[in-house]
Amino acid sequence: SFTLALTAARKPARELAVLIRAMVEETSIHPDSLYAHIGRLESRQRGISDPEERTVTQAALGYLYHQCGMKVPRYRTRSEFMDMARRRYAEAMADLDILYHARISDWVPVVKTGKDDAMLGKDMLMLVWRESDKVDGMRTAEGRLFLQKLVDFYEQKGQREEALWVGQRLACQEPTLEEKKAALLRLKDRYQDLLLNAKTYWHLAVFENEEARKVAWLEEGLKRYPRYKGKSTL
Repeated sequence: SFTLALTAARKPARELAVLIRAMVEETSIHPDSLYAHIGRLESRQRGISDPEERTVTQAALGYLYHQCGMKVPRYRTRSEFMDMARRRYAEAMADLDILYHARISDWVPVVKTGKDDAMLGKDMLMLVWRESDKVDGMRTAEGRLFLQKLVDFYEQKGQREEALWVGQRLACQEPTLEEKKAALLRLKDRYQDLLLNAKTYWHLAVFENEEARKVAWLEEGLKRYPRYKGKSTL
């Protein structure tokens, strides 16, 4: 339960979780209180001296602005909410090392853990990036440059599975169909040793026009990676 999770949580996670919980509960009854709650959280993050706590709070603000933009457009335009979400996420990921060294387990119940945990890894960077990728306007030329930076970062850390995960997202955001296919083919060859590479074959099938070629990519992916946990997708 939330109460039990709070008891076990570190103080920074506990305090942030309480603020977010209060915001969610009160705004569901009094929507006009939204700005006061966000204002308090904004003030709080400006006064935080610990880099990790400040960064996670910025990421939490990015998530909240995004959620508000999706659900409460009548109090501020959707584009303004999304702009604030992009800004806070960009601040949170300005220094990749901070979120990389922040453990997900240290920030429960601010973050929820679930079935994708094994794929996400144990650091906050992958989790925050995945949430930021849902925000409108992140999929731009500038956004692709950041994804390449993230791929290079994980490669330097020796975490090739995370690099492939981000690389697949980057390939799918290339501007033309041919560029998408070329990027995916490079990933296919570079990460042959990883089970997650099976998903690269799925993406190749998605961007293939001919039905026979789609089936061929999927069959090859299943043949090469029969132990891939997500093979039902293929």
